[in-house]
Amino acid sequence: MRLMMLVAALLVTGASVAWADDFRAYDVEIVQPWARATPPGETTAMVFMKLGNTGDIADRLLRASAPAAERVELHGAEVGSDEIKMKTVDAIALPPGQDVMLQPGSWHLMLIGLKEPLVAGSTLPLTLTFERGGMVDVTAEVTDVGAMAPPPDDD
Repeated sequence: MRLMMLVAALLVTGASVAWADDFRAYDVEIVQPWARATPPGETTAMVFMKLGNTGDIADRLLRASAPAAERVELHGAEVGSDEIKMKTVDAIALPPGQDVMLQPGSWHLMLIGLKEPLVAGSTLPLTLTFERGGMVDVTAEVTDVGAMAPPPDDD
């Protein structure tokens, strides 16, 4: 009986963690991954999230992959005098005890060679690989075209 109650409690806890759109890779919290929907024919998309390093040792996001795209690049923003240029980076540093925001106009994941459009209301599976935290599967919610923030929590 006690074992059944423990298993039930673990299942409920696991469901609430997944429902809250949060994931973990060792000391890195991946909070509310999201992407913008794409119009038909669009072959690229961006993915955003908050990466929080709760540990006291630096980590780095080294790469990402998604079944929905031929490849995923890590991008950073280079701000010029009158424009913002996106550039591919080898890794995204995650300093200890700090958050790094992947958001419009800044760091993001760039999906290249989409196999089909991203549709608002759907989800997008991704695999992130961290230097210390290893690989973790996450799910991004797809929100409206042109959205500037993640979809609101429904709790």
